[in-house]
Amino acid sequence: MRLLNKMNPELEKKIKDSYFVGRLATEEDLSGTFLDRPIKFIGENSDDIQFHIKCLSPIPEEVSKHLTFQNKILTGNTRSRQNLKIFNNKINLDRLFFTERIEKVKELLSDKLIVFKLDPKPEFIYVDIAKIENIKPGTSYSLIPGPSLKIGESIEDLETKLAKKGYPITLKYYPNIFDPPEFIYFEDYLYQVDMNQSMNPTTYSQKDGVDVRFMKIGDDFADMVHARIDGDLYFVELNRLGDLRDKMNDEGKNLTEHYSYTDPVEDHLESRPGQIPEDNLNAFNKNEFEFLSKFLKKAQNQYRLFYNEKDMISFHISVKTNMLTIIGGMSGTGKTQLAKIYGETLGLELGKRMIIVPISPSYKEPNDILGFLNPSTGVYHESETGLVSLLLEAEKYSDRTFMVIFDEMNLSQVEHWFSPFISLLELDEDNRYLT
Repeated sequence: MRLLNKMNPELEKKIKDSYFVGRLATEEDLSGTFLDRPIKFIGENSDDIQFHIKCLSPIPEEVSKHLTFQNKILTGNTRSRQNLKIFNNKINLDRLFFTERIEKVKELLSDKLIVFKLDPKPEFIYVDIAKIENIKPGTSYSLIPGPSLKIGESIEDLETKLAKKGYPITLKYYPNIFDPPEFIYFEDYLYQVDMNQSMNPTTYSQKDGVDVRFMKIGDDFADMVHARIDGDLYFVELNRLGDLRDKMNDEGKNLTEHYSYTDPVEDHLESRPGQIPEDNLNAFNKNEFEFLSKFLKKAQNQYRLFYNEKDMISFHISVKTNMLTIIGGMSGTGKTQLAKIYGETLGLELGKRMIIVPISPSYKEPNDILGFLNPSTGVYHESETGLVSLLLEAEKYSDRTFMVIFDEMNLSQVEHWFSPFISLLELDEDNRYLT
């Protein structure tokens, strides 16, 4: 299908992470379009087959406004390797006579529920079939996502995040182009939620002030599901959502009241007092707890970044106890932002007592970040990083905190351009001099 206008790369990525369900379009579905048949060959001398799918699950408005047809008709063909693979596995399409192919594809797709993804191109968008469910399609479907937990996490960890509010929950195949989900399902339990979306397309969190209801549903839910993508996404007929709401009202429990938990920040601080004198322990705990609470809230409420509290506390401890703290992780997870938020929580202003130095792959020696002395003029030229100015300011006000964030530090060989600092950090404070 030709697009009305080009999609941006971010939307394209979100579409590629999404699943839909539909059925083979009928001639009645195609009325009002220039499409004449649900299945046909592409051109007179081509072996490639084109087919049209009527989408039965929600198409986000952000996507539909780019589509040529607003009747949820989408197009696929056998030029797609994925579609060709499905058809070869099911009906050995490549081995069929030319005259048999249309009829066999129609027989395969008719009266079946088709699970598919969308493959956006610069000017077109196509259907890639994921699987074909041998079930008579309903009229319309709703999506119920399942949360993706980290290795070692359990249902108790999920319920803690839901009960405490504001904690990140990943919905792998439910990017934020869709409306926030009403229900999520995990290991025989259904949760009725009201969630915030975040900057990360598949990260959500339960809204503050809104309680989660839950119930064990098991086989009743399985009977409602017409298609599923592993444990990450379930397709339920739209008219069954009312049944789920009624059942939740009758049998559901309040998760916050049911699930008791303690504050891991407070527990962590109280369980690790170190060598602090007994008479100062309470004041120390209070100050540490207040700072960490402010740090966590600033990340969540102001920047919509959600991390495990234990990781945030570990980061705080690392900054306090190490000369150098390195934050690793995938691109786009907020590593630089996390360091910046920490500095802001300390009261540091970006550009004054806190700077971000973007590291270039071309950095090869200390002069790249410090600057150089012109031997012919005797004039020192500071690097545009501003690092030297910050160091001179820090030397002047040694009782104050200063922070340098090296962004994308791994893009170049750190042992080259950072070598003076690596050596200095191994020396006692009194012997650290940088020329």
